[in-house]
Amino acid sequence: MGWERVRHSEIPRGFSVERARYAQRRIAELVIEEDFVGTHVRRAAGVDVSFRENYAIGVAVVVDRDTFSVIDVSIAKTEVRFPYIPTLLG
Repeated sequence: MGWERVRHSEIPRGFSVERARYAQRRIAELVIEEDFVGTHVRRAAGVDVSFRENYAIGVAVVVDRDTFSVIDVSIAKTEVRFPYIPTLLG
């Protein structure tokens, strides 16, 4: 496990916070809140990202569904060229 530097693309011209929020609301409508996972699923993953100054740090953790033993962890850090916009990712 270690840090991985990630290359990123520039923000495309015409990026709109309003359109991004609209897309986020549309995606949120697709969330399924009831449990429907059968026993065939053996692993689960969780991801998160944090912002500090001009950097974003993301992490993904894969665990065994039954024992919660950590199977894999990946951490990435990248410089961001746009300001953090509260609630846009959450």
